[in-house]
Amino acid sequence: MTLRLLKIWSLLIILYLGSADCLIFNKWLKNIAGISQRMLTVTLRLLEQDGIVARQEHAEVPPRGESCLTEVGQSPLGAVIDLGNWTKTHAPAIVRARQQAALANVESIR
Repeated sequence: MTLRLLKIWSLLIILYLGSADCLIFNKWLKNIAGISQRMLTVTLRLLEQDGIVARQEHAEVPPRGESCLTEVGQSPLGAVIDLGNWTKTHAPAIVRARQQAALANVESIR
């Protein structure tokens, strides 16, 4: 479970839920830059399985569901906020490092 919690999408979801009581699925896609609909769905389901996030369905047309942090999900919030803030601060450098490593890997194959 710790590994799921340390994945960047999990951290960002917990971080956003810590600052907003609950979020509707479509708002997630707007709030978390770069996450695909599929990755969001998979990550939310895994966090639900771990009891970190709870989903509430509303009987509306079109259907609407909200995701909220559970009590268990709120307990590590301080540490997740710190780690999430670190991730947001250093994400550009991490992306650049990954791109440089991928480029070096391609060049070594030639």
